Amino acid sequence: MRFYSDAEIRRVFTPQQALRAARQAFELLGDGHFVFYPRQVYESPTGFIGQMPGYIAAGAHRGFGVKNIVVTKARIDGLPSHNGVVTIFDPDSGMAQAAFDASTITELRTAAMSAFATDRLAAPGATTLALLGAGDQARAHLAAMLAIRPLRRVRVWSRSAESRERLLAWARRNVPAGCVVEGCAAVATAVADADIVCTVSGARSPILSGDMLAPHAHVNAIGASRPGAEELDPSVFRDATVYLDCRAACLEESSEIQRYLAQYGDAAATALRDAFDLCADTARPAPGRTVFKSVGFAAQDLVAARSIERLCQAACLPLMPA
Repeated sequence: MRFYSDAEIRRVFTPQQALRAARQAFELLGDGHFVFYPRQVYESPTGFIGQMPGYIAAGAHRGFGVKNIVVTKARIDGLPSHNGVVTIFDPDSGMAQAAFDASTITELRTAAMSAFATDRLAAPGATTLALLGAGDQARAHLAAMLAIRPLRRVRVWSRSAESRERLLAWARRNVPAGCVVEGCAAVATAVADADIVCTVSGARSPILSGDMLAPHAHVNAIGASRPGAEELDPSVFRDATVYLDCRAACLEESSEIQRYLAQYGDAAATALRDAFDLCADTARPAPGRTVFKSVGFAAQDLVAARSIERLCQAACLPLMPA
């Protein structure tokens, strides 16, 4: 069994490749080819381990796979907050086939999911991006958004001034010439008139309300991916067309969606849409504000892992034994 490291994954899994894999995973979910298993989370005093198993029943990505990831409360400088492995198994023999750095796959495939939704829902000429949060996901989302829209202004807000300044320095080195990157002390300032908003803050209580947003804004709601965490006030969903990355997972695990439905009732539940519907070439976004709510689902990790394995083999990259 081979282990694919962070460096090997990043060498081949470009934003364009990740976007292609994200669409394939949504198609598998929509076609009923992904068998969904509930996410399991086991808590400890120092953090938790999460397990996301899944089975893809047909196509090039067929087979079992599982992501195991540990999240610790204590952060160590220079190390990611999420550490673990994605393991895929041979679809015929059941033998363990390959393992991958789960932190890297999670970072890249999450941003690619947002890019897929944004490409379908944001205005073609969207030029202003607001990032609420300044960690690894903020950096990945900036790279993903640059791959699909001609950004001319990027605004960054973070509860940590130090994290914000680190991201600003990185962004100014990596955005195209003519794109202005600036930090904001308040969420409302960052999102004012923004075409695209990515919430990747890890906040436990809402930081964004509907009255802060432009009527045409597209929001990628990413950070609050576990029960008990919220970034968006229900008013953000109320006045928007809402797409869910995986309906079963969002209804079970998203406190934001649960509170929105509790507050606004059956009509709100009926109006929720599935992101896999956006795979259809005839799909057109509704006018006004749109929201893509993501908690993640294992097909994204499994498709990404099998895609990375094929890309590395095609590039004849030397691999590290597990």
